[in-house]
Amino acid sequence: MCSLVALIHSYATRPSLVVALSSTTNSDSDATINQSLLSLADATPGISAAFVTDIHGVSRYVYPSEPSVIGTSVKTAERMAPSPNGIGHR
Repeated sequence: MCSLVALIHSYATRPSLVVALSSTTNSDSDATINQSLLSLADATPGISAAFVTDIHGVSRYVYPSEPSVIGTSVKTAERMAPSPNGIGHR
């Protein structure tokens, strides 16, 4: 788990990603963010998806692309996730 946290931190603090997330929406910023998510998802076997949320926990970018997820709250998703023992929901 520690290596996953370090991997995510290394992506989240990349200057190009920070600049892209700080700028107003434009195609260059979107391309940089989407490429970063693709690269993160491909970096380690077992990572099947990656996403960026805003400060309120609302998903803004998702890889692989899933339009129905954009604009949803991660907080809601956490409640709907299977419980650790695989029975029911949290």
